[in-house]
Amino acid sequence: MARSTFVLLSIALVVAAPVMAFADDPSRDAPIRRSAAAAVQRLNTAAARTGTSLPAQPAHRNGFQRHPVWTAALVGGGSGFLIGYLPGDDVVFDDFTAEFNGAVVAGIGAGVGAALIKGIQAIRR
Repeated sequence: MARSTFVLLSIALVVAAPVMAFADDPSRDAPIRRSAAAAVQRLNTAAARTGTSLPAQPAHRNGFQRHPVWTAALVGGGSGFLIGYLPGDDVVFDDFTAEFNGAVVAGIGAGVGAALIKGIQAIRR
């Protein structure tokens, strides 16, 4: 068992030695460093010539912040469905089942929620 481990480690050392020799050689990545530095210099001079700078990264926003109208429609639809469905088939619209009552009030709630947020966005602009 010990002999096979020794053989495997010897083979690994023989294979890894040339790779490790080039890993510490700074002259191997010198062309890459030079081209990267040249690209950065080119971008900086182009930005200085035009008087602009590179755009800053926008802040990451979650889906609710990116789509407020859809969020309001989902919340309004969900709450409207509960308002129409939970009382049963006798309260909101007498002639229909509880599921249909929930669907009707969900549509109304989704429309009101979306319209409310869209109106707030129009006022802010």
